[in-house]
Order: sequence, then structure tokens, then C-alpha cells
Amino acid sequence: ADGSSYEGGFLGGIYHGEGTLSYADGSVFHGTFENGERKNGKLTYYDGSTFEGEFKNDMRYNGKYSWKNGESIEGYFENNMPASGMDKYMIYTDQGGGTYKIRLVDGIIVSKTAYTPPIEEEDPIENENQGEPSEGAVG
Repeated sequence: ADGSSYEGGFLGGIYHGEGTLSYADGSVFHGTFENGERKNGKLTYYDGSTFEGEFKNDMRYNGKYSWKNGESIEGYFENNMPASGMDKYMIYTDQGGGTYKIRLVDGIIVSKTAYTPPIEEEDPIENENQGEPSEGAVG
């Protein structure tokens, strides 16, 4: 009735499991549904912006919102909006690729500091004993 369409799993007549929901305005969500609500996936809005991550109560919860111009904000969301308050921060990336830790209060940036994401290290256990033993190895 509202012009949207859905393709995917159902359970008890409601969206459940993997699926794609296309909205009348041109927005598309592809991901996981649970009991009729979006849980995890990518929502591409009609204007080209995206949100990729977790949903809670069918609203943005934890993930990355990216604008069409290349800017993005990453972290926790409350009631579909970036988390706000002096005890919370988000990671903001500008059009030039600069990355900042920002704090918002009522949607206004109150602090902004340069941020360097941590380098992910390889898991030493996972890489242990990969490949053939070298010559002269005792075993």
C-alpha cells in the first residue's frame, strides 16, 4: 500500500532473515531482519547517502553514516541521530580524508581533535605454523 517492496525471508508472515526492502522514495535496505525489523545491513538512501551497521528497534544504532560527498560519521546513534553528550564521541571523516574524534551536544560539534585509527595487527595464533617447515627443522 505504501509503494515499498520486499524480497527475502519471512517467519510468521513478517520479514525475517536475509532480505531486501525497497522503499517508495527509492531508498533500499539489504541485510538481516528479525521479527519484522532491520537488524544489520546497509541502507542506501534516495539521495545516495548510506548507513551500514546495526539497527536497534528498527533505527540506526551502531555503524557508519556516509554522505554522497564523501564525508562520514561513525559510532553509536540514539533515536537515529549521532550519539550526543560530553561522555560520547563519534569518528568524523571529511571530504579530504581527514579523520577526527568529535563530541556532539544537541547535534552541534563541541570538540574536534585529530584522530588516527589504530592499526589492526595480525593474529599471531592464526598465523602460527602456516606453510611448510623449513630445512633443518626438528620435529
